[in-house]
Amino acid sequence: MPDSHARETGPDGRVAVWDAAVRLLHWSLAALVLLDFWLDDGGWERIAALDANGMIAAGGNSSVLTRIETADDAASIGKHDGRSSFYVTEFCDFASPDKRYRKFRVVVIGEDIFLRHCIIAEQWIIHRGDRAANTMDEEHATFVKFDREWTPHLLPIFREIGSRLGLDYFGVDCNIDDAGRVLVFEANACMNILSNTSPSPNIWDEPVARIKSALEEHLASPHKWRCVTTRSPPEYPASASLSR
Repeated sequence: MPDSHARETGPDGRVAVWDAAVRLLHWSLAALVLLDFWLDDGGWERIAALDANGMIAAGGNSSVLTRIETADDAASIGKHDGRSSFYVTEFCDFASPDKRYRKFRVVVIGEDIFLRHCIIAEQWIIHRGDRAANTMDEEHATFVKFDREWTPHLLPIFREIGSRLGLDYFGVDCNIDDAGRVLVFEANACMNILSNTSPSPNIWDEPVARIKSALEEHLASPHKWRCVTTRSPPEYPASASLSR
């Protein structure tokens, strides 16, 4: 158990381990990040009592997310999921006014940001195969809107995330609403960004090419790197190209 967590024993003898919510409230970034609670062998009654839009639970090392909306949902996953420990966080309903859900993948390279894609779906949990029908035109238009209208407002938000993570290159999966508020789902350096498996020409050719070019330029400019090392930075040949 991490040192930052607190262990609590309920009247029924069950043990729950809680971690305080970690929130980024810089500028208009209002997102629940990392984890709120780590439950060990129970504690579902306390979750069920929380007044929220629901919770999301992921058990152990599983990437499967389960939305908990009622006490019955909580009791069910606690008894029948087959795992004894879960990560739990508040569910923030990010549906747009048209009732669809939009997941943006924003790429941060140094001090700059790029939009990799925007998946528009009918449900809250979104993967590449979940794009709703007839949404490609909107996604294409969003690339232009992101660069021309949104970037000045969003840039300080994502620079703050980069500063806190200490990374020069990473992706952020998030929702950006009409007011420019960012709800962060995930931020890490292991996202699928440079791979474009759709047959060309497609709407992602240009964004991926821009991201690749910016990354190559940043790698060739070690004086701009966030990561400070005592070793001499490697030298990259001018003809070096990124293939992944």
